[in-house]
Amino acid sequence: PAIPWELVWPYAADWEDDSPWCLSFCLTRWLRRGEHTVGCSAPPAAVTVNALACVTPTDSGLTFTQREQEFLATWRTTHGVTDAGPAGSYASAVHALIDEGGYDWLHVAGHGRVGAALGVRQGMLVLQDGGTLDADAFLGRGALRHLGRQHPGFFFNACHGGRQGWGLTYLAGWAPRLLELGASVVVAPLWTVGDEQAFAFATAFYNSMGAANIGAAVRDARLAARRAGDPTWLAYSVYAHPLAAVAAGSA
Repeated sequence: PAIPWELVWPYAADWEDDSPWCLSFCLTRWLRRGEHTVGCSAPPAAVTVNALACVTPTDSGLTFTQREQEFLATWRTTHGVTDAGPAGSYASAVHALIDEGGYDWLHVAGHGRVGAALGVRQGMLVLQDGGTLDADAFLGRGALRHLGRQHPGFFFNACHGGRQGWGLTYLAGWAPRLLELGASVVVAPLWTVGDEQAFAFATAFYNSMGAANIGAAVRDARLAARRAGDPTWLAYSVYAHPLAAVAAGSA
């Protein structure tokens, strides 16, 4: 998981591929299930989005993050998807959502940073008024039960959301934690991303997701976010079945 497979760009002395693997292929990732985990043994080939929860702190200062929230509200209405979001983006409301479930897709848009949870450096999400959320928030009884039954998808459009760290006996971070508990999809960037280009990636991904499989939707999103001198389009790691079909609401 520490190797950026998406960025591999094969070449030799007299030839090179036209682009890195993330454009040459509809490339996604997965992590094998450990002997003590309860998650899916293989990435699900079908994903449903019937109840989408969106967490977007209003004090982030990110212009395009607010546009992302508005886009998702329209996307939900267009596809007949229920709004399962919390009453606000405060830590207490988000923790209540995690404990109670009620969603099959969670989208978080805002700031992210590298922090330490249980002594391991990994990506953390910044909530309203400076509150934070780390992967260990999903270890409660309610969250464990919900992920094991519902197998929801997660899109964290925040800097460093895909970053991982090595613990004493395990790999820590959002993707390892959520996948081991039963998540079907995890999308997050590995490093700092630009606000506008992160918005372009998200909108293209959701607009393509219903008509194409997830691997193709990711590739479309990278192309939409691609801009000379801005590596945002390369930042995203996507854990899912590349050929997974997505059924959104009543569409």
